[in-house]
Amino acid sequence: MAMKETIDIEALLYRAYAQYRVDKVGQGAAARMIGLAGAPVLSQPSWQPRVDTSAPGSRLAARASEVSSVPDDLLALHDRVLALADLWFAWAGDDVAVWDKATAAEVGCTIEKAADAWWLVRNGEPVERLEQAGVMVLVIQHARDGTRPDVHPDYSKRVGRRPADAAAHDHRGRRRKGEPVSQREVQHDRACYHAWRCALTLLQIESEGMLDSYRVTGPLAPAAPWLAVSSAEVESAAIRQNVMTSNAMISQD
Repeated sequence: MAMKETIDIEALLYRAYAQYRVDKVGQGAAARMIGLAGAPVLSQPSWQPRVDTSAPGSRLAARASEVSSVPDDLLALHDRVLALADLWFAWAGDDVAVWDKATAAEVGCTIEKAADAWWLVRNGEPVERLEQAGVMVLVIQHARDGTRPDVHPDYSKRVGRRPADAAAHDHRGRRRKGEPVSQREVQHDRACYHAWRCALTLLQIESEGMLDSYRVTGPLAPAAPWLAVSSAEVESAAIRQNVMTSNAMISQD
């Protein structure tokens, strides 16, 4: 039996999405790319496959060859990423709470979508509007880019801090270089980091015994990296953290 490679879940996701681009392929993708999907298998010796030697055909053939080289374990990991249940954020001023469906059920609520918005619902009545985290997108995007969600480790809440100026962002909503970040933006980004790391933790657990070539560990990413660089005083650290998170793991439907 071949020795399994020990690898952190974040590094394995990078390999899958940045190096092998598993999100660009799928079952039967190679056949579809070269136009053979659904074609009958002919056993007659006189049959000869038509070879497309045009420039587009050459590119498709090259891509099909690349698809065939993707390890099955990475395709299986991609399937688990696509099956991740989502998380939702609930805002109270500049603070954010993170919800999943299991946590909502524990307090007698459900998470439902109505009129293009997500709501925390109790007894059929919406009680709080939620923002969808987009866990699957977070995992794939950061794996592809080899990055982690920004946590603003040097940010310090200041009393009397002016609200973020709308002019601090361009027409795409991106913060202009050198402009100060608002507390709400910091909390949102840290909540995204928490959602991203919860997903990595779940993927690591689900990978145990599922993959033939890898022993998956981690995640090495710290749970709250903004605390590691904050003041040694617990009170000061608590002010900076300021993100309420659920203890429940991401739940499946």
